[in-house]
Amino acid sequence: MLSKHPEVRRKGATIDLSDVIADPLVRLQRKYYYFVWVPIFWFAIPVAVPMYFWGESFYASFMICVIARYTITLHITFLVNSWAHAYGNRPYSEKLIPVEASCRHMLMGEGRAHKTLCLKIELCN
Repeated sequence: MLSKHPEVRRKGATIDLSDVIADPLVRLQRKYYYFVWVPIFWFAIPVAVPMYFWGESFYASFMICVIARYTITLHITFLVNSWAHAYGNRPYSEKLIPVEASCRHMLMGEGRAHKTLCLKIELCN
């Protein structure tokens, strides 16, 4: 998708993470994340709980607890951008520059439609 800016890579290489990497719990999580933790917490537990406690079928549990949950989460995530463009006080325009950063933007996502392609980065006070 996007690659890091070379300056970000250079600065990131200077950060000392030896204490974090030395932690046995962090090493365990990094080693088995995609092969153990993701299948267990993303698939196995959400499917097994309704099957065990409420007698649901595998198909129903999978479709509701995995597929529907993932779909709803994506739709809510994408709604933030659409809502900002639809109800923000400035419509999308490539001529606008992002000059405002506040707590409101973090809480409401993009907020006020500051998604623009700009050549110059300006910082606000």
